[in-house]
Amino acid sequence: MITNKKLLLVILYISFCTTTIIGQTNRSLPFLEVNADARTFGMGNTNMGESESMYLYTNPTSFLQKKDKFYGSYALGIYPEIENNKQLFHAFSTGFKLTDNQALMIGFRSLSGYKVMNMNQEGALESIKPADQAINIAYALQFTSNLSAYLGGSYIHSDLGKIAKTYGLNAGAYYHRQCQLSNNYGFYTIGISLTDLGGKVKYGQDGMESPLPASLGLGGSFRYPFQTNQSLLVALTTRYYMFPSNNSEFASGLGLEYELFNKVSLRTGYYWSKEMNYLTMGLGCNFKFISLDVAYQKGDLNNLYQLGVHIQL
Repeated sequence: MITNKKLLLVILYISFCTTTIIGQTNRSLPFLEVNADARTFGMGNTNMGESESMYLYTNPTSFLQKKDKFYGSYALGIYPEIENNKQLFHAFSTGFKLTDNQALMIGFRSLSGYKVMNMNQEGALESIKPADQAINIAYALQFTSNLSAYLGGSYIHSDLGKIAKTYGLNAGAYYHRQCQLSNNYGFYTIGISLTDLGGKVKYGQDGMESPLPASLGLGGSFRYPFQTNQSLLVALTTRYYMFPSNNSEFASGLGLEYELFNKVSLRTGYYWSKEMNYLTMGLGCNFKFISLDVAYQKGDLNNLYQLGVHIQL
């Protein structure tokens, strides 16, 4: 049995470890803030613009803009080794269209790999393997050719020696439109989202309650085909973390994507917040209905990697 004092030390240790992933130390369940999409991970985490993969965890309404009826995405995040332990982030999402203007999506995320040695009440050392998981579902609806929205929920399970379970709400609305610039037509997306609004996080019966890391996001992107078979996308995402209310903050990301022949994409971006700023880079390749993505984050403390695979039919 872990004492409350020991459990608090474990939580602080895991919070420190997870700081290397997203640069946040003052919010619960940091894994919820990890970008599950390798494409936008390489673009400064600008996941609120035009999306091409992992729609559930980026912009679910982008799936409604595609002609395809089904998609499946998987991402693997590889994080620095700490005391001979390597932490891995896994994300999977899939979705299908109910009609031409409705879609249903479901997904799963997990973060685990670190091991913490702790002394129990009997004075013996025991191993604790913290692990976080979340199951997500979302429904997206297109109201007009330009306006669409989504509503979703999350079931969250966290194990830090004691178990915490809670639920979250996610929602958003987006406006997509084609526009003429010079002699070409560009495409822009702007949207607003509410993420992880829900119940309290509490480990065990006597644990302290903490709010979910609820945030309000505003962002978008603009893609412009400046030459035949070439295009440039500029994306911006700004997010306001509302809880804990006494330590709220803004975080923003700016990203670029250069696409050639709709086959190869080069990406870069920059993310900044109160706790950490970092540069990102990425590469994407498309092969008919399959796309592969790799992304790299160069932070102040550690370098992170993410791989992604996306299928769309």
